[in-house]
Amino acid sequence: MAWFESRLLRSARPFVPGGGGPCRDGVGGSAVDDQAMVQMMCDLVLGEIQAEISKAEKETERRRQEELRLTNRPDYSWLVDWRLRAKRPLGFRESSEVELLCAKVRPEEWRRLLKEWRTRVRFVESRDEVLDTFRTVVDELATERMRRECLVESVDEHLEENQSKLPTMAQTKQKQRPKSARTRHYPAQLSVFALTLPDEGNV
Repeated sequence: MAWFESRLLRSARPFVPGGGGPCRDGVGGSAVDDQAMVQMMCDLVLGEIQAEISKAEKETERRRQEELRLTNRPDYSWLVDWRLRAKRPLGFRESSEVELLCAKVRPEEWRRLLKEWRTRVRFVESRDEVLDTFRTVVDELATERMRRECLVESVDEHLEENQSKLPTMAQTKQKQRPKSARTRHYPAQLSVFALTLPDEGNV
């Protein structure tokens, strides 16, 4: 039974021969590293989700047994087929959904994602709630990132618009008024009256 469950818990990613190997001549190294990191984090998340599902199912079974004990009702669960009572690992569709969600996460966001998900998943009580919690955390993280990027883009556009409206230094110098509106006279052009009585003006 153990080998049967372990073989079912597999990644939904297609196998590509040589896809995870080192790049040649250093070309595409960053893309290969990012893909390898996403695959590693997907495997980590899939394992943690399966572990949390097992914990939730054990807790559900414990509460059921406790309820039967308190109500003195008989337990007919032994009549159920063992294949129905067996703990179901993540199926292909569930694994595919988890991996699609992992693809939305950026490398710098994984620490925060795992911390938030591990905090919330402690309070779930069913298999579906485990998956829903992970989906919710990823969606919230992506929404916050988009809002932050839109805000930064809006600020940049506003700054560029203001800079385009600022006058150039040449235009600013042309528009500057002289400190004194009085006409400047040079000695060769000044008359005797202008030299003796500056306020009277030229004759």
